Amino acid sequence: TRFPAQYEAVIAHRNGADCDMLEAERAVLGLDHAVVGRALAEHWKFPPLIQRAIAHHHAPMAQDLGAIPSVVHVADAIFHALDLASYADEQVPHIAQNAWDSLAIDGAGLRRVFKDTESEFDNACQILTASS
Repeated sequence: TRFPAQYEAVIAHRNGADCDMLEAERAVLGLDHAVVGRALAEHWKFPPLIQRAIAHHHAPMAQDLGAIPSVVHVADAIFHALDLASYADEQVPHIAQNAWDSLAIDGAGLRRVFKDTESEFDNACQILTASS
């Protein structure tokens, strides 16, 4: 919302280069949303674990396997896989195998996560868009 022209350039680059948003942000802006998110989390004095989850949500660190950063990493991919961001031709982020393994989610569990995520996302959207 603060830099709409620059973000339009990021989207144009993503579409032209057929790359993911992270790559496009780095190419156009010289940084990505994970860097900005961590800077904001530090500024707002979020706990270090939350700062790491934000900073490394595309690639959790080994020390965070099985912890909140791994959950955020997998949740981010699920969010994009379910097309909840509604970006045209969006690419689903890669899930690090070690992060996935650390969460020990089986097929049935994953189906429940997908179903619950869609339902809760719809509920949240209704709440946020309801007239007062």
